[in-house]
Amino acid sequence: MERLEPKKINGRTYYYYSKWGWVDGKCRRIHQVYLGKLEDIAKACQGEGHTPLFADLFQYGLPVALWKEIQTSNVIEEINSLCPKRNQGLSTGEYISIAAVNRAIRPSSKR
Repeated sequence: MERLEPKKINGRTYYYYSKWGWVDGKCRRIHQVYLGKLEDIAKACQGEGHTPLFADLFQYGLPVALWKEIQTSNVIEEINSLCPKRNQGLSTGEYISIAAVNRAIRPSSKR
């Protein structure tokens, strides 16, 4: 799981990008990158401030982008029309869509 974490140090808030995962059966931070103060991040997004020497690419918005594509193409409704079920819990189309997004982000064995 990836997330943006604020940390208060000496009364100031700094932001970090961190990636979490399972290590030896426990949830642990795997990777952490310092992003800076909120003002610095805003300046960098607007093109102001200093130019970075390198860039890291994250998949932070990938699940949302894939889900919007599923909704735009009406995948859930099409699957539900072909495979109806009782109105209880998630529908068949929702289950398949969630599995497809999961498979697109991090393909792994289903065993």
